[in-house]
Amino acid sequence: MSSYKSQSLFDSGPHRFHVHGLAQRHVDHELPGADGVRVTVMGRTGRSIDQTGTLLADGIAPMQVQLRAIEAAMNDEPGDLVDDTDRTWANVLMLSCEPGPIRRVGVRLAIDYTIHYMQVQP
Repeated sequence: MSSYKSQSLFDSGPHRFHVHGLAQRHVDHELPGADGVRVTVMGRTGRSIDQTGTLLADGIAPMQVQLRAIEAAMNDEPGDLVDDTDRTWANVLMLSCEPGPIRRVGVRLAIDYTIHYMQVQP
């Protein structure tokens, strides 16, 4: 079961995470007549994490409650993100939530979404 800031926001439907790697910020120094390149390392970048999934609800009002709860969790305070395999990622900011159109799935309503996170201090 996944969560963000200790809140189970996504359990109404299936979802998955794609955790990207890390990179070093750097500056290349190339000098005319020199062999090779000198590199100055400026520290690591943040780690990007993408989540895709589907929210399910029995009506419009419960769907809006779920979407509002996700949007309320998007603030300037980082929190722990626990992914769908119970790995915990600390110091994560929710950067964007992109819901798609609401559609009917049998007797229930569904909405696909994409959420982008950044682990600010990996």
